[in-house]
Amino acid sequence: MESGYLKLDLQLDENRLEEGALAVLKHVRPEWDVSNVKFKVFTDGISNKLIGAYLGDNKRNMILVRIFGNKTELIINRAQELKAFQVLYEAGCGPQLYATFKNGISYGFMPGSILSTETVRSEKLYP
Repeated sequence: MESGYLKLDLQLDENRLEEGALAVLKHVRPEWDVSNVKFKVFTDGISNKLIGAYLGDNKRNMILVRIFGNKTELIINRAQELKAFQVLYEAGCGPQLYATFKNGISYGFMPGSILSTETVRSEKLYP
């Protein structure tokens, strides 16, 4: 794990999100009792599939598993995306990257609000 994150030899099925998340959790959080894991599926994405896994009622310990959309690598440079994840995390502005796998990534959850076109223009936020 010299890069700071695991590189897993997994290919997840976007139609079996919970099963895929559990496969990633075996590596990222091996100490978790999988019988107590809860899931939250995020539906706001356009091309990716995103699921969060957490224990109990504490969603702050959530681990996100994102399966890349089909052929999105044609428009998104995945190597640059990983670098951006690491830079943002080190600057305290992004989640920790835990693992990559053949068709996705796993990272920490950061609670917050989704920005709208109005809020992103706010003088309190954009700086």
